[in-house]
Amino acid sequence: MILKRIITAYWAIGILLYVSFTVVLMKNPDFLLMHSMSLGTFLVFAIAVTVSCKKRKRFFTGQNLFFTVLTCLVIEATFFQLASWFIDRDFFVFSKADAMGYYLGALKMSKMGMADSFRYLSLNFGFDDWGAFLWVTAVFRIVPSILFLDFLCCIMGAFSALMMFNIGRSLMPKRYAYMAALTFSIASFTARHCVGVNKENVTSFLILAAFYFFYIYLRRKNRIHLVFSLLFSLSMLLFRVPVSLLLLFSLGLTLVLMYSKGPFVMILGVLLSIAIYSSSLFALTYERYLRGGDTDAIIERKMEMAAGGGIVNQAADPLAAFAGPFPSIMMKTTKGTSFYASGLLFRVLLAAPFFIGVYYAFRHKYKRLYPLIFFFLANALGVAISVKGLEYRLSHPHMAMMYLVAFWMLAKYDYHRMKRQLSAIVVYGWFILVTMVCFVWNLR
Repeated sequence: MILKRIITAYWAIGILLYVSFTVVLMKNPDFLLMHSMSLGTFLVFAIAVTVSCKKRKRFFTGQNLFFTVLTCLVIEATFFQLASWFIDRDFFVFSKADAMGYYLGALKMSKMGMADSFRYLSLNFGFDDWGAFLWVTAVFRIVPSILFLDFLCCIMGAFSALMMFNIGRSLMPKRYAYMAALTFSIASFTARHCVGVNKENVTSFLILAAFYFFYIYLRRKNRIHLVFSLLFSLSMLLFRVPVSLLLLFSLGLTLVLMYSKGPFVMILGVLLSIAIYSSSLFALTYERYLRGGDTDAIIERKMEMAAGGGIVNQAADPLAAFAGPFPSIMMKTTKGTSFYASGLLFRVLLAAPFFIGVYYAFRHKYKRLYPLIFFFLANALGVAISVKGLEYRLSHPHMAMMYLVAFWMLAKYDYHRMKRQLSAIVVYGWFILVTMVCFVWNLR
């Protein structure tokens, strides 16, 4: 099974990377603490995935997935909170710029009445930040505590895993649907977004909910599920407007391709694409989402990359939008990027299965995979064009889609439903290439 080979490679490459950079990071106590916590997330992930993969078919249930994900997320979140407390004496986990704004604003709103809260929100914050403030304010009205908020985010992450599992079950065998949901949901980057005060955890939940109801609609053809999918897609407007529009585009284009025939399909697809990408709302929020609100920022960013980014960064940025970001185990500042490392290593190993899966899905017209692929490619393309491929928060919205397509391909391969089988040289060659890329990236 190639899945077992990937897990074995994850152990080998991960241990090699963490051990190799431990000696360098020992000189700085803060770096060593963060490195140790990152290593802890690696071990939690690797052990949970290895143990789960060896289980019999009856083990792969929603109940087991929920409690496994919740347990792992709480453990990993605790690692991050401890590092943040010992180094900065707070629980914002090295992202005070946005987290502090959400925290103070929500804390103030939680002490107001509903009408005053909405008035304060509309006068002081952008529309695509409303969702984050409303979510945090609702939690703070119950218990005004970041730790309580983090725990609720871990529970939300476990429910997201259940929805991802159910999406996967309509595409692949139960074992692989379970492993896809597990590996994404307990990855360190997912756990990282369960701590501090941010919007990524909620956006991931809403996106998966939109796809969850969309796939129920495809199975049962009950329009109420399509309405729910539309509502969850529209709710993303309160968090990230471009992502909401790209989500609607992906689901709409899939319906057009599935239920229309002939040249009419192409015409409708083109018109839908033009309608989405030419809308003034998309253009405006796309600038803010990807380019920081400045129409000239993308040019400036490209010039920075060309002048001082170095050849590694210049090559890695567009590649990272589709196959990364890459795991940063080596540290130069306490920004917390190492907390993403263990999860991103497994994600990079899945890049090849994903793109092979995309090829087979289009070649053999597996239309049920189209919404996942369209959403991934649309968002990843925007991130690559904006020269922000190395910024994980922009890649997070489409990450779960990559896992589902990759594990669909792995299931096809491991169950011998693909005509061509890869030679051992190709498989291990890919693992060696990933190892080399990770070392080059961390030594840049």
